[in-house]
Amino acid sequence: MGKGKASDWVYFFIPTTILLAMALFAVVSTNHDSREAEERRFVSAVVEGDVDEIRALLPRYSDHALASEAQAALTDDGRDVLDLLNERKIQIAATGVDIQNISLAITNLTSHGINVTVPAGTYFMPFNASTQTMISTAEVSVRVGSWGSAPVSVAAVCASLPRNIPTRADMFGIGRAPAHADFARLMPVLAQARVVYPVQQAAVWIISDDANYTELGHLSAAGVVRIINEPDVATAMRIVDSAGIDITQRRIWSAREYIVSQLPESDIKSWLAER
Repeated sequence: MGKGKASDWVYFFIPTTILLAMALFAVVSTNHDSREAEERRFVSAVVEGDVDEIRALLPRYSDHALASEAQAALTDDGRDVLDLLNERKIQIAATGVDIQNISLAITNLTSHGINVTVPAGTYFMPFNASTQTMISTAEVSVRVGSWGSAPVSVAAVCASLPRNIPTRADMFGIGRAPAHADFARLMPVLAQARVVYPVQQAAVWIISDDANYTELGHLSAAGVVRIINEPDVATAMRIVDSAGIDITQRRIWSAREYIVSQLPESDIKSWLAER
């Protein structure tokens, strides 16, 4: 085959150059789009408080305008609701629901999302003095986006037996459990026990009000059917005792023999009979 003419080389050279340029443009364009998409992910993670995403992306965005907010989101992640409240990073509206729950509306006052933790043992003091004080029985967390609000339901029990059961009309302040050594010992053990509500309520009333067996019976369905029964009381007594609080020094101990007589054969019956 003979050599091609110069015009033939030009003919083939021009389209090849154009194709290379187009391919290069496509790569640059794709990289640009990818970078923009990643930046949007970073911004969204900061605003929503997605700490896993922030940790993954922050090293590449350390000079970004939101880098300081990203670092703040990491610092505030999972912090105690009361610490965040005291630092004015959040606002809270706490309202009653019933004898087992408190409803919170948490508003974020920062430019980064925050994962807020409400620990077991958080205290809710009613604005109405005739309403029961409430204390949370399990830790709960909620993510609140930047300048946003989020609702959260907190499992709780009453901590002042003679007062009225909370309703949705009741508002509460929020604080730490009182400087009561027995509460400090009880609440972590109670949270770990994962027991039913009647047991939780009995354990707390034994501490908060030194309630006896008859007084624990004030909690009833329709004012007739006792809710905290003998197995519940016995289990509550064991939890209190296991928390390092001598149950024999509580008024509930005076009903020990009767409670034992009402229990089926079980580990809890053996423990109470032998204690």
